Amino acid sequence: MRLHSMFLMLAVLFVSVTGSAVFSWEGLASVVETATGPEGLLQMEQQGKVTVRALRGWGRLPDTYVKLAQQLRQDAGLDLLGADLAQIRAWMTQAEAGDAALATHLDGLKGLAGFMEGGEHLEWSPVQDAASLPEGALVRQEGKRWTVASGGATPVVEPAPVSAPPEAVTQGSEAVPAPVSEEGVEKPASPSDAATAGMGASWVWPVPAPERIDFDLPRSAIDEKNIRLSDDMRHIAWIEGEKKEKKRLVLNGVPGKWYDQIRIYNVLFTPQGESMCYQAELEDKEIAVCNGVEGPPFDQIETLAMTPDGKDVLVAGRVGQDLYRVFLNGAQIRETSATVSKGVFSPDGSAAWIERGRDPQSGAEFARIVNSGGLEGREYAAIHSDPVFTHDRPELYYIAAKEDEQRYLVRNEEELLPTMGYGYNFSVTPDSSRYAYVSPSGENVKCMVINGKIGPEFTDIWDPARFSADGARHGYEAKRGDEALLIVDDQEVSHGYGPLKGVSGLTFSPDAKRWAAAFTFGEDEYALLVDGKEIARRSGSPRKIVFSPDGSRVAWLEKQKDVWHALLDGQPGPDVREIFDEEPPQFSPDGENLVYFFRDQENKIHIAIFGKEERVHEIIAPRAAFTSGGIEYMAIDGTRFRRESIPLK
Repeated sequence: MRLHSMFLMLAVLFVSVTGSAVFSWEGLASVVETATGPEGLLQMEQQGKVTVRALRGWGRLPDTYVKLAQQLRQDAGLDLLGADLAQIRAWMTQAEAGDAALATHLDGLKGLAGFMEGGEHLEWSPVQDAASLPEGALVRQEGKRWTVASGGATPVVEPAPVSAPPEAVTQGSEAVPAPVSEEGVEKPASPSDAATAGMGASWVWPVPAPERIDFDLPRSAIDEKNIRLSDDMRHIAWIEGEKKEKKRLVLNGVPGKWYDQIRIYNVLFTPQGESMCYQAELEDKEIAVCNGVEGPPFDQIETLAMTPDGKDVLVAGRVGQDLYRVFLNGAQIRETSATVSKGVFSPDGSAAWIERGRDPQSGAEFARIVNSGGLEGREYAAIHSDPVFTHDRPELYYIAAKEDEQRYLVRNEEELLPTMGYGYNFSVTPDSSRYAYVSPSGENVKCMVINGKIGPEFTDIWDPARFSADGARHGYEAKRGDEALLIVDDQEVSHGYGPLKGVSGLTFSPDAKRWAAAFTFGEDEYALLVDGKEIARRSGSPRKIVFSPDGSRVAWLEKQKDVWHALLDGQPGPDVREIFDEEPPQFSPDGENLVYFFRDQENKIHIAIFGKEERVHEIIAPRAAFTSGGIEYMAIDGTRFRRESIPLK
């Protein structure tokens, strides 16, 4: 081992970043250090992406250089915060060549360049054993830095990477100049491989989905409902730790780092569980942890969002008194005095959020949409909805109010007409080809607006029109006086029930060929109609109507005074105490089986296959996954959490 170490020491060479001097390891080991963190900033350094703004965002920029950035902006119109080491060196060359605007700042630029070249913004530890250095490690000696790289059987050392100036970023298929706001915040050239850059990885990612889910959970996780599943039910996370004690997130049985607090409602999975983010509290700071990597600290995180594939992460929040920062994939892209909230992603990976502030001159409050490309939208008196991106054709929708309190549906900064009045909701198809909202047309008069076309007048309309999956059909419920009505494809549905008390549950089949809804009349009576034809007439309150995948069958739930029922094609299942109705009952892909969940008198949970098998457990996650051989679901008995299955013949 000793001979090997001696050979390795003699074989390792160091090449200076700024010159060609060659040093041997021997005799210098006592003064050689390797960079150990902060992990997110170190990762950016290794990728050649460090800018002065990144140092400031991580709290690693001395005040002297913050003032230098302000002076350079005032004197030369230069964005020092957006510069990397290569750009700083270029400005030093210009200053030495006689550039008057830069010459007065030459000493400051030299000092900053030396600070970055020496790696003073990183954390360092002495190297004890050369053999322990991994490929890509940053090392330094006497203010000079190198990168360890593989060179055959023994490692050699190459100059540390220097990032290129952020001249352009890619948006869609076009290269466009890197957007810079008045505060000089640029969008990073490309997302980091880690979901967010930060400090202290807890896991080696990805944490694989367990082949067999069978875990003994802490009693506290069960009692406090601190359990989260990915949509595909292959990944499970729970919070470990008693009340008033430290907490850690356990993912697929692998424990993460201990924090002062973690809240389950802030745990986000991508649909297939490829990525996961959560918010943690450490001392007096809040941190976003994505794929086991900590992001920058905040006084309070206001929004955390992730793309469905988990490749992009947006986190924003308050970092001081009236100071907010926005980070995209670990790089700071905005700093503002306005509060930041409701971050969302477009399918192309760009992000948008709401900012609320106060005009410094008039003192009036305002709200606006800002995006990761640097665009600041129009200022409104208020924004009354979450921003929504459509998926197939990315367009941004939100509801905004002007000073007269009239609200408008806004699409990509275009105010759609007519006004929404005091409306609070809208609907839009995934391809953005059709949108709908309710508009006032006089006192106690409302109309449905679909793609700008104003529909007939009614006394009241409850919600915006619902669209079929393909967007080709639409329908909504309305009132004329005290009579409830159903409008499907702009036609009022006729019936023989007399004045209706209500219409509910309008839904379209997956192929859009059929529709179903419930008509309520009499004291406690309703009829379930499919394409205008009655298939059942019963007492009670109907809920959650759903078609089978091929549209041939229809199911729904029914609440009566003391019991609930699931119904399939008009036939009721057995009386049960309470059916889980936050989601509709589930059809199998072939439409042959219907699954629902209910609670019994002892508060135990049942999974039932309509007309067939039924299982009971202390707790069941009310979601089923259909496989080629049957049904899978998650259940808890005692403290044991297992994936259970029911075969289907």
